[in-house]
Amino acid sequence: LTAGPTGPAAAAAPGGQAAAAAAAAAAAGRGASSAPILRAKLLEVARLMYQHYPRPKEFIMKYRIQEVLLRLLESEGRGEDAVKVEAQKLLNAFHINVLL
Repeated sequence: LTAGPTGPAAAAAPGGQAAAAAAAAAAAGRGASSAPILRAKLLEVARLMYQHYPRPKEFIMKYRIQEVLLRLLESEGRGEDAVKVEAQKLLNAFHINVLL
């Protein structure tokens, strides 16, 4: 694997957009094998990409990440607290941006 662009450039690049959607989908944890700590880290990545995205409102709507975050907040199980904290941080950022 080769490393791609990082930081704001990665979020603005088309591959960065797909990566944000993939990070949120992976964070949703499609099975028991997905570790909560991995989902929390992926949400952290999605939050950083969102913060540097050139059009944040488009980011929210285009990738429907808000729906994934709401499902994550409903999840139960061992280690889910870290996931819920990261999901709530991202939802709060979305809410603030929608109000602006």
